[in-house]
Amino acid sequence: MPTDFSFDYEVPLPVCFCSWKHHLKYIVDNIPAFEERVINAQQLLESINGTLLDMYVGNLTPNEIAGEVVNHSLLRKHLTKDSFTYWISQNGTNYRCLTLSDESRWVLRLGYFPDRFIHIHPGRNSVNTFRFRSSNLRVAIAYRLLFGWNQTNYSSSLLNRARCFVKLPPLGGTIESKGTVKILNYLNVKNF
Repeated sequence: MPTDFSFDYEVPLPVCFCSWKHHLKYIVDNIPAFEERVINAQQLLESINGTLLDMYVGNLTPNEIAGEVVNHSLLRKHLTKDSFTYWISQNGTNYRCLTLSDESRWVLRLGYFPDRFIHIHPGRNSVNTFRFRSSNLRVAIAYRLLFGWNQTNYSSSLLNRARCFVKLPPLGGTIESKGTVKILNYLNVKNF
């Protein structure tokens, strides 16, 4: 079973989806659950890794996305691990893309877990997505945990406290806050 804290155990099998990395509304809805459990929040933030990630900002829930993937006409015949592995390797790339009902594009690749072998994430430059650095998402989540939903004073002092929480160096030099502020503007309950 997956141990990655960003992994969403609620999506149907055989899909593996890291909602904490790739689904904006899921993040907004679930940040309050960590406000009392700082240690778990830090473990979660450490699991949001990678350099560049794509965030889905559309209206489909993680379960709806996984359901549409599993029921997609191109994938329906490949729901065993062996069949799926063969299917994604046929074009020589080891991944496939599917377009869902809201025109968002999703990348499918072979996952690491026996019962969740269809790993999905939003496609680059897809409808209803934006690209960001994982460190900016970690800082933005930490910022909301530390300072709440209504704080819109993104001063260097407050951003540096959030950066310290996720064990990143302070702003200054070549480190800028533009990416974090962009995600903070998205991580706003009023947007939903």
